[in-house]
Amino acid sequence: MNGGIGGMVVPNKIVAVQKLPAILLIEKEPITAKLMIRQMRNSGLGTATHVLSGAEALAQVQKTDFDLFIMGSSVPYVKGRTKLACELKLNYPNINIISVSTINLDDIRKEVAAAGVPDLFKAYIITPYDEQVLVRAVAQYVRQN
Repeated sequence: MNGGIGGMVVPNKIVAVQKLPAILLIEKEPITAKLMIRQMRNSGLGTATHVLSGAEALAQVQKTDFDLFIMGSSVPYVKGRTKLACELKLNYPNINIISVSTINLDDIRKEVAAAGVPDLFKAYIITPYDEQVLVRAVAQYVRQN
């Protein structure tokens, strides 16, 4: 270690800081969003940009280069949740989308298959879920730069 700077000890070598992923969380329920953000932050995955609606999500993706989209089941959007996910996937094909929902998994799969995009969501998380389920899905599907 080198001498201190302003009372801090400075190491001899520089350690690369890993960039935390930029995550867009689309969830209309603020309490649910806060819980999910806390779970990601407590697991070392950083935080997420939270928006309440599809319209806000579409505006936010114009401003930020995201590495992952997480979508709640009851996102208010004029065309529906699957349509919003399709629009995000069409415009950002390299960004994975995770679905977090109270809806039965078979119903979600039927919905996306009917839309012609059976592989729209990379992961389906059905609530209530164990915190590690979300953490593992985010870690697995976040875009690696």
